[in-house]
Order: sequence, then structure tokens, then C-alpha cells
Amino acid sequence: MFGWKYNEAIAAKLCKPFDVFRDFNLDYWLENYKEEDCHCNREGNANFRNECTFQLDPSAKRAHVVTMDTTISDNPKLRAMMNKGLNHIPIKTMDINEAAGEVNGLLDKRFEKHVDIKDIPEKQKRRCRRLVEEKIRQRMRTFLGFRRHVVAEPIDSEQVRREIEMITDKFLITPTDKAANTASFVCVNFIRTLALQRLSGLDFAKSDELPYSIAARLKEELRHLEPMQVNSRDLPYIMTVYKAHKNSFR
Repeated sequence: MFGWKYNEAIAAKLCKPFDVFRDFNLDYWLENYKEEDCHCNREGNANFRNECTFQLDPSAKRAHVVTMDTTISDNPKLRAMMNKGLNHIPIKTMDINEAAGEVNGLLDKRFEKHVDIKDIPEKQKRRCRRLVEEKIRQRMRTFLGFRRHVVAEPIDSEQVRREIEMITDKFLITPTDKAANTASFVCVNFIRTLALQRLSGLDFAKSDELPYSIAARLKEELRHLEPMQVNSRDLPYIMTVYKAHKNSFR
């Protein structure tokens, strides 16, 4: 079989807990973040601010953005895709030449491995390839003819990419509890504040041990285990989902 190449689900581009909780300068954020300067205070975010802010963080001075409303994005094309859910796979343009190339690759493998056709003369193979490609192209043109109304979704267009970059810089987009396909949007400053409060709570023990010392100790304790080759993004980091029915996070 040959493999059709699909786009990733939009969650891969929108949900970035790694960037929010790990891949940022914590010391810089702690030193420079001021709640009164948070982007949530802008007039355009008034409809998305949520009073659950004060329930989750009694020390908060202002309400922050916590919403499931996709109109938080100004880009109608991105909104349309988000409304279809985080598992939505954007439609790609069908490229007949690309598909025909994959079919040719499949034929090459068949000619190489199949015992019955491996010794067929090259002239006959070329004729077979030409007939198959003509048939494939004809079928694909017919397929496209019946689906002229289907339009590719511009997930990789410059405007949509800029909008995704802007919105994920300000908000953590997370699945919603009990409805994982539905996106929730929460201010990155607020969710970082909640995460730090949780890490400073009774569920975690504070240690003055230096990180490199901890790493060396753990490495020594686990040396009997076979090491795994992992990317830094595969290592554990905080993740969360929004519990809309309780106005809380898990």
C-alpha cells in the first residue's frame, strides 16, 4: 500500500503546554509580570474574562480570560476550523501529480518484489506503468469533478499562521474536560500563576538541591535501567485541561 499524506489535527498547532509551562524564562517572567499589565485587561478581551478567576486565585486583582468562545480569534478561517474541534484535520488540496508519483513508487516496489512480474521485459513494464498512470489520472479527475465544492483549508497560510502565533502567545489552548475535542482558552499568565501556586502547595516538597545535583543523583539511582533516547519535548512537563462544568482545571 502507498500512504496518503494528511495534515495533522489542528490540536498539534494550537495546544502548546510545553511552550507555556516549560519552554519559557521563568525568572524573567516572575520579575517582569505585573497583573495590571496583563493582556486580559484590554477592552477587546472584556467578553472573555471569567469571574472564576477569583474562585481559583483569591489573591487575583483582576479577572483573566478563561473561555471556550472561539470568537477570541479575529481570523474567521481559523475560527471555522476551531469550531470543528481540536481533532479536525484540515482539508488539503488534492495534487494529482503527487498522487501519481506515489502510484509510480508503488509500481516500482511491485516490479522489484513480485516474483511473477519481476522478469517482465522493461518495454512491457513501461507500457503497464503508462496504462496505470492514465487510469489513475482519469479516476482522480473524475473524483475532483464531483467535489468541486470542497475547498482546501488554509491552516498553513501566512495570515492563519500569524493568528495562531499571536493567540498561542497570549493564551494556553487546552482540551475541555468531558469534551476533549472542544478548545478552551486561558490566559498564559493566569495559568502559570495557578501552576506555581500548585507547585508551592502541600502536594509538592520544596528542595534546595541544585538541578544538576538532582540529575546526577537520579542517574546514579537508575543506572541499572537501560537508557532511552528521548527528545527534550518528550520529558514530563505540566499539562492541564479546563473543567468547564466546575470552572476549574485538572
